[in-house]
Amino acid sequence: ALDGKDGVPSWREYWNPSPPDGDGKSTGKIMTREVADEIKETIVNRYVKQVNSDIKVDLTESQNNALVDLYYRNGASNVAKSGIIELINAGKIEEAAELIKAGGKNGQLIKAGSKVLAEGDKLYEGINNRNNRAAENLLAGLETQDQIQA
Repeated sequence: ALDGKDGVPSWREYWNPSPPDGDGKSTGKIMTREVADEIKETIVNRYVKQVNSDIKVDLTESQNNALVDLYYRNGASNVAKSGIIELINAGKIEEAAELIKAGGKNGQLIKAGSKVLAEGDKLYEGINNRNNRAAENLLAGLETQDQIQA
């Protein structure tokens, strides 16, 4: 999200690249709460627009929020490669939720530093838990849609 575009600072202002290009450590610069608040809306809107562009079916607020979070955490290209967009657009929400829980096709949704994680890896549990919450929010949206239609 910190890509240096649209008034958003680059992550390199705060963190050095990993070896061999850098030492992978903090630059020492700290983002203030004020700066974070200023760029938050820009970053969120970027992902909201991407979800709205990719998803062609009506979603509940809960489902939409789950996808925005998924896009933010994984990047639009990883979400696109994961297979969930096609499933959601085909109305297969349950299958999309299961695919999110599984980490997407080829592990696209269970990566850290472009490496697909396996159970037992350092960040696996946290990423897996967030994916499970996103899947649960997709499914909860089905219940809301059923209640609205009833």
